[in-house]
Amino acid sequence: LANMRADTLYKWPLAEHLPPIQTCYQKTYDFLWSRWGDMTSSDRRTLAALACVPVGDVLVKPSRVFCRLAVDLSPFMFELPRQLGAHEALLKALGARESPSGDDLVNFLHELGAECDGQPLNLNELAAVVKVVETLTSMTDIAARAVAGVALLMPNEGGVLVSRERCFLCSDRALLLRIDRNLVHLVHSSLSQVVCAAVGIGQLREALQERLEGDVEPFFCHSEQEDVLTKRIHAPQLAQALVAISNDDDLTPATVAKKLGDFQIFIARSLRTRLYLTHTSNRRCGANKLASGHDTLNVAQDTGMDVSAADGAEVLYFVDLAKNRIVLSEALPAGLDVSNVLAAAVNQVLGGSVASELLAVSVALRADSADIQNGLARLGIDVEKGATDMALARRGQAGAALLLLDQSRVALQPQRQFAVGEVVVWTDRSAVLRYGVVL
Repeated sequence: LANMRADTLYKWPLAEHLPPIQTCYQKTYDFLWSRWGDMTSSDRRTLAALACVPVGDVLVKPSRVFCRLAVDLSPFMFELPRQLGAHEALLKALGARESPSGDDLVNFLHELGAECDGQPLNLNELAAVVKVVETLTSMTDIAARAVAGVALLMPNEGGVLVSRERCFLCSDRALLLRIDRNLVHLVHSSLSQVVCAAVGIGQLREALQERLEGDVEPFFCHSEQEDVLTKRIHAPQLAQALVAISNDDDLTPATVAKKLGDFQIFIARSLRTRLYLTHTSNRRCGANKLASGHDTLNVAQDTGMDVSAADGAEVLYFVDLAKNRIVLSEALPAGLDVSNVLAAAVNQVLGGSVASELLAVSVALRADSADIQNGLARLGIDVEKGATDMALARRGQAGAALLLLDQSRVALQPQRQFAVGEVVVWTDRSAVLRYGVVL
């Protein structure tokens, strides 16, 4: 048994004088069970650690075999083949179980994480891990498990298993460009928001706080324009206009005046901020707004881990709630003027009830063609990265071109039995490798 390789079964010779693989293993199991009482504890542990159960065309460890599986969890967990049902007693003694419990699934994720050692799962492995997580969320004790903080491993956007505490949901492009992706992980898109909520994975924006990088006051310009803009945001006519623009039916001129009334406008020659992770994914707290329009924890200034990419970010504005001031950057990209940026800051103060996306439209319409990409980058929109993200989003979809990261994993296995839903690779008429899905 110890000499059997992983590819033994689908290379098993089909000569008439040789017995089928199942018959060979059944006779081997009969022999082992008849000698079970004579085996030492060391012998039994050695057997239990071997991939010695034939399921389809693969050999698996007994601990990965169950008498009943409600969901197909291959290529990691398998239902005991009917032909081996007579040997259930031996296989259970070696580690097989009736059906997987929550602890079995959690332990499996940790075992797999140790085996992968930071390497990404292939597409079929990823699909199985997603099913394992979904099965966990369907168990009645999952709510208590999430609250109790049981350590879980989740697939990140690259298919690598990482700690749940380091995984988040985020669809904010501007925010993603500003964080160090080695410190913070996005959960894989195959996991729905419902599943993520069940295992305690939250929104990244709720775990971040934005802070000014150093003292900004020495960079203030102190111009008459600051006073003009401060008076403008306090004007009753503006409050009425914002109510008309807003998509918030509860917003009134009085509430606008109350929210904006204490703010003063300052313009700075340089305006840089950094992002801090103030709590992990499965620990929730109350939140207020990030200075660039994202939610963040209301915590002490000396807490949290700096997760900023590179040297922080040159931002267009910063809403300083502690000092009731809106700081605008003097250095603006082509196509933007100070009123555009102030509009975005006001939108943030009002809870996002006016359309800040008009900033990007303004840049695209007013900037020279050569300046559009740089201008949009200041708003967190990466034109080139958009094409790459689209290709990654189609990874594994039938007909999509094979990505470079999967090319080294392609293997020719003409006798292999493929499962329904398994991702394979085929060559089109132009000799381009493409993904396919077994029906």
